[in-house]
Amino acid sequence: MRKNQNEDTNVTLKAPRARVLSTRLHSFTSSESSSPRSLTDPLVHDLDWRSRRYLDYFASDVCKDFVLYDTPKHNPFRQLIPMAHHQPMLLQAIVATSALHMSNASLLLPSASSIFTTPASTENSSELVGSLSIGHTTSYPDAFHDALKAKQQALWLLSSAIRNVASANVDAILAAVLLLVGFELIDSGPGRGSWKYHINGARMITQKLIASGPAKGTSFSPLRNPLTNPGTHDALQLLHAAKSFDPAAWATNLQPRSPADDLLHRTMVACAHRTAVCVYISRIILAIWPSTMLSDDLQILAAEIITHLSHLHPGDALFTATAWPAFIAGLETCDTMDRAWVQRRFQELWKVEPWGFTREALGALRTLWAGRKKEAFLTSSDDEFFKGEENWNWIKRLKSLGADWLIA
Repeated sequence: MRKNQNEDTNVTLKAPRARVLSTRLHSFTSSESSSPRSLTDPLVHDLDWRSRRYLDYFASDVCKDFVLYDTPKHNPFRQLIPMAHHQPMLLQAIVATSALHMSNASLLLPSASSIFTTPASTENSSELVGSLSIGHTTSYPDAFHDALKAKQQALWLLSSAIRNVASANVDAILAAVLLLVGFELIDSGPGRGSWKYHINGARMITQKLIASGPAKGTSFSPLRNPLTNPGTHDALQLLHAAKSFDPAAWATNLQPRSPADDLLHRTMVACAHRTAVCVYISRIILAIWPSTMLSDDLQILAAEIITHLSHLHPGDALFTATAWPAFIAGLETCDTMDRAWVQRRFQELWKVEPWGFTREALGALRTLWAGRKKEAFLTSSDDEFFKGEENWNWIKRLKSLGADWLIA
C-alpha cells in the first residue's frame, strides 16, 4: 500500500457490474436451509447462516481483491478462514470486511447523472464529507448493518487480545488488524482516516513484542537516509534513484515467479509507478524548495503515466495495480482529455473492486481540479495565468484537505 497525505472527499460512482454479486447470494437471503454446499464444512457447521454467508462471500469475492493473482491454494487471505474457527476476533474481522464489501457491491443508483457530486459547491472539507457520503441504507442495508456490528465485536475482542498480547495468538491479531485496515479502505462513509488507528495499533503490538521477547538478533532496517536526512541534495539523490530504476529488468527478473504470461503488463505497471514516483518526489521538492530547478516537464511525465497505464484494461490481472499512478497523473495533468481518462479509469476500478478509496481518490481529484479552475478564472492576464500554473502545487492543496489516507 502507498500512502498519500491529506485527502478529505468522497464521490459516488456507478454500481459495479452484476457479476460482483454472484447468483448464489439469492439463496443466502431466503432461509437458513439454503446455505451453499461449500459451507457444510465442519469448520463452519456451528456458525449461524449469516456468518456462513459472509465467509463464503469472503472466500469467493473478497480474497481475490487482496492479491494480484488469485490462484488455488496460494491466496494467504483465504487461508485465514480455518484460523478464524478458533479465533473469534479474526472471524468477526472477516465477517465485517465481507459484509461491507457485499454492501458496496450491491449499491444501485437511479441514474448515471447521480454518479458525481460537484465539490465546488461545498464551502469546507467537513461539509464536503457529509455531502459526498454514501447512503448504505438505500441498498442491501442488512449487509451494511452486519458489517458495523461485526466490526464493533472485532474491535472489542482485539482490544482484549492486545491487553494480553503475551498469551494471545499474535498472527491472528495482526491478521485481524490487516483486515480492519482493509475494512476502512472498502468503507465509503465519512469516517475516513480510521485506518491510521489500526496501523498505530499494529505498530504498538510489534513494539510490545520486541520489548518483551528475547533478543533474537533481528534488526529492523531504518528508512533510507534520503528519507530521514532533510536537504535538497538528499531529495535530488532520491529523485535520481527513482529515475535510475529499470522497469524492464525488474519485470524480467520477476517473470519466472509469475503465474501468468504478463511481462508486458508488469513492465508497463512498473514504468507507470516509476514515473509517478518521480512526479511525486518532484512536487515535494518544489513544495519545500520552490526555487529548485528540475529538468523534467511534469506535464509530460503525467502524460507518460497515462500512456503506460493505457496498456492495461479491466480483466487484466494487474489492472488493480494502476490506481496510485493514475491518481498521481490526475493530480498533475492540466489536460482535459487526460483528466477524463483518469475519471474513466477510477470508474473501471470501482466496477472491478468496489473499495471506497477509489471513490475518495476521484473525489479528491475533482475537488482539486475545481479549485485549480477557480484560481485560473481569477487571473487578470495570460502571464499571470501561466505563472500561476507553473507555481501550482497539488501537494500543498492535497494537504489542505485535512486528512491522511491510503491508496492500495
